[in-house]
Amino acid sequence: MALQLAARRSEASKAIVDHRKAVWDAERARQEERGPVLPPLHVREVRAPGEHEVAQGVDATTTAPQDLPWMQAKDLVVARVSFGKDAATSVLADLASPLASVLEGREEEIEAGAGVVQVEGLDFGSPEGRATFWHSSAHVLGHALEIELGHGEIMLDDGPALEAETTGADDSLVAPAQGGFFYDFAYKQDAQSAHGITPEDIKNINKQATKALKGSPQFERLELPADVAREMFRYNERKLEMIERLGPDARLTAYRLGDFIDLCRGPHVPSAATLGRAGHTVLRAAGLNDGYHAQRVYGISFPEKSSLLDWTERTKMASERDHRVLGRKQGLFSFDPVSPGSAFVLPHGTIIYNRLVAMLRDQYAARGYEEVMTPLMYRSSLWKRSGHLQNYKENMFRVSGHADPDLPPANASETEADTVTEDPDLDIAHNHGACAHGPTSSRESDEDEHEMGLKPMNCPGHCVLFAQTHRSFRELPVRIADFSALHRNEASGALGGLTRLRRFHQDDAHIFCLPSQIEEEILSCIDFVKTVYKDLFGFNFKMALSTRPLDGKSIGSDEEWDRAEDALEKVLEATELPWIRDPGEAAFYGPKIDISVTDALGRSHQCATVQLDFQLPERFDLEYVAPDGSRQRPVMIHRAVLGSVERFLAILLEHTNGKWPFWLSPRQVAILPVDKSHVEAAEAAAKQLRAGAAPEADFMTSPSAAGLTVTVDASNNSLAKRVRNAQQAPYSVIGVIGDKEVASRSITLRSNDGATILEEFSLDLAAEQVRLALTRRSPTRFPFQVPSS
Repeated sequence: MALQLAARRSEASKAIVDHRKAVWDAERARQEERGPVLPPLHVREVRAPGEHEVAQGVDATTTAPQDLPWMQAKDLVVARVSFGKDAATSVLADLASPLASVLEGREEEIEAGAGVVQVEGLDFGSPEGRATFWHSSAHVLGHALEIELGHGEIMLDDGPALEAETTGADDSLVAPAQGGFFYDFAYKQDAQSAHGITPEDIKNINKQATKALKGSPQFERLELPADVAREMFRYNERKLEMIERLGPDARLTAYRLGDFIDLCRGPHVPSAATLGRAGHTVLRAAGLNDGYHAQRVYGISFPEKSSLLDWTERTKMASERDHRVLGRKQGLFSFDPVSPGSAFVLPHGTIIYNRLVAMLRDQYAARGYEEVMTPLMYRSSLWKRSGHLQNYKENMFRVSGHADPDLPPANASETEADTVTEDPDLDIAHNHGACAHGPTSSRESDEDEHEMGLKPMNCPGHCVLFAQTHRSFRELPVRIADFSALHRNEASGALGGLTRLRRFHQDDAHIFCLPSQIEEEILSCIDFVKTVYKDLFGFNFKMALSTRPLDGKSIGSDEEWDRAEDALEKVLEATELPWIRDPGEAAFYGPKIDISVTDALGRSHQCATVQLDFQLPERFDLEYVAPDGSRQRPVMIHRAVLGSVERFLAILLEHTNGKWPFWLSPRQVAILPVDKSHVEAAEAAAKQLRAGAAPEADFMTSPSAAGLTVTVDASNNSLAKRVRNAQQAPYSVIGVIGDKEVASRSITLRSNDGATILEEFSLDLAAEQVRLALTRRSPTRFPFQVPSS
């Protein structure tokens, strides 16, 4: 039976491969017989970056980047072709693709640049080169998946590159567990062998990938009319859905590598020879949550074997710091299948969380923020008005329930709301600019009445709050902060410990200000970030300006987007800090400044964000009274410093390798009595340290209101065993009390690693230094120091 199934699977695979190749060959032959149909391009000259080399009289219909004299280096993987005024526009291109096919439809921009085109070769050392290298590697992975799992059993979906980070002057890749590529696939509904990817599958997929590289086949590119593309991929429902989404007029392209053909925009490396020097390593598989039994397989590859070995070593280091492992060892959080993507934060993890939030609240008090608590769910009408239902629906949890006859409809007029209830907590339509759309004679549709959405972000709710009060220009800026839980419907395959959750808390804030206050407020936000990242945690950070989405999922006019992007660029220039532009990565409602920190292993984590929004104030009809009495729109700034607090906790855990700074540690001091006769003195010392950390007189207002976590270990274990236990827990500071310490009312303190030991340290001085360490939030793990005499 098994042999028969294998034979049928082999026949089905051969039929699909032969069909795709036949359609490819027929379309290639048709295009060759027809000849080129590209319009002539007025390319006067092609030059290298810096204008050191120039090629004049280039025939763009036949000349490819690889034909140019400065593009002959063997390590090049892709070309950057720049054109237009000041060569400000650029696209990536295959080294073998004629320039005319790359520049098709760009005639006006080429003319604006006086017919000058700049071509630059990029290798793996550039971000674009890495992305191309890994994208091409994903095609090899796709080929291996089809061979190993069966062309007739699975449908390939998408296989992009993943982002990577570099540090250092040589731009070498140092970020473990980042970069690489993946391929999503789904088993067909009638698949005979559907199963989750196993370690044995991974091993065999690796072997198939290695085989695919043999012979160094070329990457070939072919443009496809939509009907030809549908015929070529008629066995793959995923590709057919993709073709339909792109529309009948889309410019479709496919790439071929040996027997493997895939729908793809490109660009790609010239051949498998570029990929084959270091080989492939397929890393792991994960499930995705849709109806096709979808799975994802991740991989990594490098041009040189030494780079792959270095990456493997760094990845090993990262795995040893994995926050899921450290969090389990330290008893900080746990997970359970009953609530996937939601963390159970345990007592010691809650201490860290509360201390992070307390730190932010102290900053809020100093910077003029007001903290609020807002609902977790809202009617669909709110999400329609904000644009989330149209642009973010797939990431939202929607909840259905029975209509409450005692509640006013979502669009109730002021009069109708008054007649339904006198409860002021239920009345959202009394005040100017509230979320009512105006008078209505009937309830909204059943869907709008009964369906609610769990909030994925706080901005619409904060708009409702702002609108509930008449505002004068004198009151602005209004800064609203919120720590309430957020819910986002992340794919199960994308979940990973605390770094990607479905339920999380964000240090979310929104600033409503005058247009003239934009620069000052955003500069203040960046100063807030610097204070926390650099001064408090010692992180280096970098900034990126994320501009309007390229997929068309945005709201507002081009003029409004230009105005917002220009405002953010002006602020970034004013900081005199380095920044980059990140095209297409903005939220659907406005551009943003994304701020990333670099951890101890050189990995980059995007945490903070500052977003400028002219759209939601318009959609929610937000107003303030200007000096001349007119009603004007405020500008809205979305701002988070830590981002997800749970994710930031995970980043800190891995960055510090679980060795928390003293003020943040959930286990700060362990006091060990030498024997049972010293237990009472140890308990008294612990009490004194706690009292010193949070004096009763200012407990409610002290920045150290979370207090000191100090434990007395009076167990029957030997002193040496108790010291080891305290080190492994880990406690930041270990104190010992014996006869000598009892007599002198002192304590012997040592750092967790034993590098610092302070004897005869008075309890009064210890209590004072604990208070200062918690109040000042010192970044050190061992805050005690004997004053010089």
